[in-house]
Amino acid sequence: MTADPERLLGHAVRFGEAGTVISGATLAGYVTIGAALLISGYTIQAYPVLSLAHDPILNERLAAIGFSITVMSGGLFFLAQLTRGDEMDRSLVILFSALGVGFGGSVVRYTLPVTIKYVTN
Repeated sequence: MTADPERLLGHAVRFGEAGTVISGATLAGYVTIGAALLISGYTIQAYPVLSLAHDPILNERLAAIGFSITVMSGGLFFLAQLTRGDEMDRSLVILFSALGVGFGGSVVRYTLPVTIKYVTN
């Protein structure tokens, strides 16, 4: 039983979309609560809230979003390569998918070391 590449890439795009929405919603809630705590001056964590260098939850959420964006954009990139259609539309999809892969990968590259350090300790 072989899998159709277009179908697999479509699943990757849908997985990336769902991951981005779920991670984005939890990130928005965390940032809202963290900002309210910062404004009120109430701190309960042993680390600075909303600090990119020290906040493991913020970095974990951002890494999850970056990973989801990378999977979704990579799936769109290869899906556009496999399908036929208007050349201008395909070129735009390929361009923006490549930008998405670069953005998602850079977010993962920046936030993953803090997340790994938190998980291993």
